[in-house]
Amino acid sequence: MINKYEDIIYRARLFLKRELNKSVIVAQESGIGVLENNVWEVTYPWRKSKEFTYIHCMNVERNSVEIAKEGEFNLSEKDIIEIRVAAILHDIGKFYVEENHADKSAELAKNWFQENKDISDLIDSQRVIKMIGNHSKKDEISDDVCESILKDGDVLDETGATSIFMTSKWVNENSPFFFYDLSRKLTSRELKFLDKALNRLITPEGKRLMKKKIEFMNKYIKELKYEIKDENTKEALFILKSNSGKIYRIASFTDKIGGGNPAGVVICHSEMLEAEMLSVAKEVGYSETAFISKSQVADFKVRFFTPADEVDLCGHATVAAFHVLYENHIIDEGVYTQETKAGVLEVHIEKGGRIFMDQASPKFYELIDSQEICDSLNIPSDFLNEKMPIQVVSTGIRDIFVPVKSIECLNGIKPDFDKVSEISKKYNVTGYHVFTLETLDGAAAHCRNFAPLYDIPEEAATGTSNGALSCYLYKYANEHLSKFEVKRIDKCGYEGQSEVQSEVQSEVQSEVQSEVQSEVQSEVQSEEGLDKQYNMKFEQGYSMDSPSEIYSKLIINDGKIERVKVGGVAVVIE
Repeated sequence: MINKYEDIIYRARLFLKRELNKSVIVAQESGIGVLENNVWEVTYPWRKSKEFTYIHCMNVERNSVEIAKEGEFNLSEKDIIEIRVAAILHDIGKFYVEENHADKSAELAKNWFQENKDISDLIDSQRVIKMIGNHSKKDEISDDVCESILKDGDVLDETGATSIFMTSKWVNENSPFFFYDLSRKLTSRELKFLDKALNRLITPEGKRLMKKKIEFMNKYIKELKYEIKDENTKEALFILKSNSGKIYRIASFTDKIGGGNPAGVVICHSEMLEAEMLSVAKEVGYSETAFISKSQVADFKVRFFTPADEVDLCGHATVAAFHVLYENHIIDEGVYTQETKAGVLEVHIEKGGRIFMDQASPKFYELIDSQEICDSLNIPSDFLNEKMPIQVVSTGIRDIFVPVKSIECLNGIKPDFDKVSEISKKYNVTGYHVFTLETLDGAAAHCRNFAPLYDIPEEAATGTSNGALSCYLYKYANEHLSKFEVKRIDKCGYEGQSEVQSEVQSEVQSEVQSEVQSEVQSEVQSEEGLDKQYNMKFEQGYSMDSPSEIYSKLIINDGKIERVKVGGVAVVIE
């Protein structure tokens, strides 16, 4: 459940998204050449996008918290929240004005506080506004340590590891001298930039973090030059940038702390023994932990362990694993392959970090008598939606799919876990995926998942199960899916709805409707011979106070399921 402070952070992020989209629209409609005359933005053109600004604000928040927690400042929880809010909103005005955007950001923040008067008793709005207004005055030393921390967090994110990837945009990726040119630009441009930025930092903690970035950059350039000779750059990136043995704790299928399904992630320099991986999975204690290593047949090899055993595939742990790779800049947007026990599968990293994984083609197995299922779930038979069968379906993991009539029926389930385990053994399945077509926010289904056989009484988000559910619904509830359908009508246009319709009710998503629709159309056009595509969202975890949103894409050719993708976003668990 989101606490009072995390609710403030959530609201601030929503406001940042909303204001960035509005400011871009205002600039376009007014014909203002936003930022075109700003030398910094011309030299670093990637900084002109609203996507970068949002990511930058999130990074400044993270950097500031790291400085605050590492230092001996004796800051209260309230102080930390004020720093986080200031970091999130510090650049919110940059697309309105070319100069003094900090003043515009402070003005917008003031308006936000006036709209959210209920938080005035929790944090000091005047202090936050002052921090935002002064964040760009790097040469002025403030008596307020929180203001100094915010300034340092801002400087730190303008430098460091991300520079590698930003710099790569300036060199020709098709050139045989790409890596040599990249190395040269990192040395001549970025290292000098880092050294200069070191002198702009105020706190000892900020300087320490900057020195670590300079050390990292030097090691990266040295390793890059070495691997250019061996023509093995991908492996160099993996070895250098992975943190072997570190356990990452990630919540998948949510962008908020307190939601989603947690998974552990470990990047391995060398293959670990099964007993070692199982021991780590037990230590982590989450339903699954993913172990990433090098592969001979794919970009990465990924193995998935519950606290009790290894499983062939796990959707939420895949999202967690590739979120770690993406956030650590081991990979960028694009298509990658993972070697799993369910086969070699593609993983798509979309703009903004949403992760989709390919699943195996659907297989429909046994139809199951309803009475034994009802007995194991402790529900009467009239809870079931009799228009659809109870059946074992798999797109990599076998599950029993159980349709019920309503959310009330779904929430009324109190499973007999011993019986669920017995039936799971009997049909050789991971567990039950129970769902209803009644939803809270325009989703395709509202779900609960039980897998006690694998020490998972209930799971907040199951990617593989919802991927299989997409196929199940296509077979048994096709009319219900019509509102999530994108149809091909000619070479120039498409009709129907996708996730655009189901998400447009959300305040933030509605503001980016045209952007999402454009992405959907682009993707549809890229699928040769496509008849139709369904873009669905599934709700899960609400019964556990861990709300999750799982997305799926079902691609149909000649009336048959051609491809199944499932995915979502993730967040580091603090």
